[in-house]
Amino acid sequence: MAADTLIGIDGGGTSCRAALLWRGKRYEARSGSANVTSDLQGAVAAISEALRDVAAQACLTLPDLMDIPAHLGLAGATTPEICAKVIAALPLTRVAVSDDQMTTLVGALVAEDGALVSVGTGSFLASQRAGQRRFLGGHGLALGDEASGAWLGRALLARVLHSLDGLAPHSALTEEVYSAFNREAGAISLFAAGASPGRYGQYAPMVVSAAKAGDAAAVTLMQAGADYILAGLKALDWRQDEALCLMGSLGPYYLPYLPQSVQDSVRPAKTSALDGALTLASSIVATTSAATRT
Repeated sequence: MAADTLIGIDGGGTSCRAALLWRGKRYEARSGSANVTSDLQGAVAAISEALRDVAAQACLTLPDLMDIPAHLGLAGATTPEICAKVIAALPLTRVAVSDDQMTTLVGALVAEDGALVSVGTGSFLASQRAGQRRFLGGHGLALGDEASGAWLGRALLARVLHSLDGLAPHSALTEEVYSAFNREAGAISLFAAGASPGRYGQYAPMVVSAAKAGDAAAVTLMQAGADYILAGLKALDWRQDEALCLMGSLGPYYLPYLPQSVQDSVRPAKTSALDGALTLASSIVATTSAATRT
């Protein structure tokens, strides 16, 4: 098998992307959601579909991919047990599975030392130095995901209730949100009782926009998120002479709330999470066999 013949998978809650390097060409495909914690069977089906698609583009079949080194970065692949179940369900023998945080980090920094802040509906931070990688956060909204879109939305609704209770001053934003709930505190509580991270996240753009306009409550929330990012970078021992990537749908919006010295270190990601998966696939030892899958 040629050293440049590789498979990479970037599977998330929205979609699954696959890349196949074969005889000097790159083939890509996209399929459905691949979160292995929320829907293992559906994730395996999405991965298989994407693999079949890239195989067909290269005039191959799914069994032809069996011995190609592959790395799968999947949302929800957080325990060895889950990773083992994914591997057992796929026809790949030289395969490694990690969560998508790993592939995102490797894609963003490649071999460079630095840190990554990824803030979308959820959030996590990571660092890479001298080949050593560390990860922070990404524990879900119930126990974390600070600075994320879901966190911002929930914090906004809590701020509205605090304003009603006299614990914080109202602002134009909190008044707008309160009016959207027909000025009923109970309606906000009822919404929160069954709200998913995605539904909370729908309020994040309101916070971002209001903060840009100088709304005091929104600025407070954005600054709280930025403070968490700074605390995370400190915990990761990130240095300002190292690269820093602010990624995710919300990551770049925190830039104005970070110190100038930190802003000066921010640079674009070098490649994508899918490229990160291919990079990790290239590190799989050539003698890896089905008996030593990881």
